[in-house]
Amino acid sequence: MFECILVIVLIIAIYFYWQYLLLFIAIFTILLVIRSIYRIKAKKEQELIRQKEYEELQEKRWQKEKEHQKRIDNCKKQFIEISEKMHKIEAKINNVLYKKRPLYDMPDIVFSTIRKNSSYKDISNFIVLDVETTGLHARNDNIIEISAVKFIDGEATEYMSTLINPRKEIPVEATLINNITNEMVKDSPIISNVVDSFSSFIKGYNIVGYNLEFDLNFLFVNNLDLFSEKRKFYDLLPICRKHISKDYIYNYKLNTVCEYYNIFRDDAHRSTSDALATGLLFVNIANEIKDTIYDV
Repeated sequence: MFECILVIVLIIAIYFYWQYLLLFIAIFTILLVIRSIYRIKAKKEQELIRQKEYEELQEKRWQKEKEHQKRIDNCKKQFIEISEKMHKIEAKINNVLYKKRPLYDMPDIVFSTIRKNSSYKDISNFIVLDVETTGLHARNDNIIEISAVKFIDGEATEYMSTLINPRKEIPVEATLINNITNEMVKDSPIISNVVDSFSSFIKGYNIVGYNLEFDLNFLFVNNLDLFSEKRKFYDLLPICRKHISKDYIYNYKLNTVCEYYNIFRDDAHRSTSDALATGLLFVNIANEIKDTIYDV
């Protein structure tokens, strides 16, 4: 538009005042140069503004990441402090040899859930069970680590845990998940040697787990006493699916849900760490559902 006006003015000047042609050309050239300088200057100023905005955005992101990492470190520290406060009960090793039970003999389990009217005793005193295994099938695969963490009044108080010799090679795929190697378990007891000790440890308590049916299948076929007394079983996976909207979480893996509740484990996919994290998660969700019945 600017150039068009100058061209029109120039044509009129040539027509009526041809003698001023050189003057108009000079003015036109000067105006173009001034406009070009202004454009270059404006462009540089815009680039400087964009650069400053980018640097400010990067600084905000860096600060946010720093604060996030600080929060994670603090949560990990708290998790470690809780785990160190727990008293370890050593599993008594005996020479009993049990034969694996068929899975079809396992009684049907009706899993309980947390409600507003759930009794304080039911959901404040419990034991979390977790196992690491050589595979996914209780009939053919074996336990390589078993842990039970006891919660009293919503606090982790003591635990029993041991590596288990599966009496066969641990598949590489399993080791990649839980970091348990054949070398680590070669001098460990077999499951039959410690199952009675774990049965005694869990006596009188409700059982909590994450995807609990998986753990119970392995524990039942390996003769853990789960059903000789009346107790409740809480599988936290379906409880989380019901309690936490998909709008707030992208999947329901234990890691993901724990991070949503600021529970950061020090040793993921090891049974004691998983059991403690599951128990803390159970406490958090029970607090929300029961309108804070005890402190975390």
